[in-house]
Amino acid sequence: MPCSNLAWWALGVGTEHLDAALRLLTQQVVVGGPILPSANFTVLRAGLVAASQAVVLLAPKRRDERTTAGLQIAREEYRQAHNFRKHTLEHAALSPAMRAKANEKDHLTHMTGRQRDVEALLAERGAAKSLRDTDMVEQAAGLLHTTANDAALLKLSVEMEWRLGSGAAHGRMLVGMHRRDGFQVEEGNVALFGGTYESVAEQIVSVSLMLNEAWRKWDLRRV
Repeated sequence: MPCSNLAWWALGVGTEHLDAALRLLTQQVVVGGPILPSANFTVLRAGLVAASQAVVLLAPKRRDERTTAGLQIAREEYRQAHNFRKHTLEHAALSPAMRAKANEKDHLTHMTGRQRDVEALLAERGAAKSLRDTDMVEQAAGLLHTTANDAALLKLSVEMEWRLGSGAAHGRMLVGMHRRDGFQVEEGNVALFGGTYESVAEQIVSVSLMLNEAWRKWDLRRV
């Protein structure tokens, strides 16, 4: 699984989700009503992790760093594809006829073999098998924000948005309460949750900066 394929896919997915977020926000502004407190950030979270994947595959100066990230991401692709197939093939809902049809072809060996091949290459490099999404976003933020006087603060802002977006995507209430203007407490124990145009726009800018850097590096690498 070439790094270029993984990077191109991430660029496409990141662009798709950023476009979806812009359309979603436009619809809320044009139609009127409240700014959705979770859905906007859920979509932008997907855009951020995809853009971050592209950055870690394209931005490092050393080729071995880029290819190691590619191997780690490929390993996760094979692992998740294998788990999805295995879960489906072993599910109790499959009828005998469906199970017999599925067993006519080996749907697991290829994925298992490719995963083992990738893990062997990573072991030769002394690298970890996996690159967690959170680590990938943090690494990408470090590659994006390097020279500015407030680089550390900008990196922190990306990491905070990733964690807040993860809270939104997983339906976490308390994490959402850490977002500025995300809620207000009324009398007693009543809390009203909402979103603001400004907070969504800030995250759109964050994803756009990451995605722009990824596309810039893609243009440089493909020449």
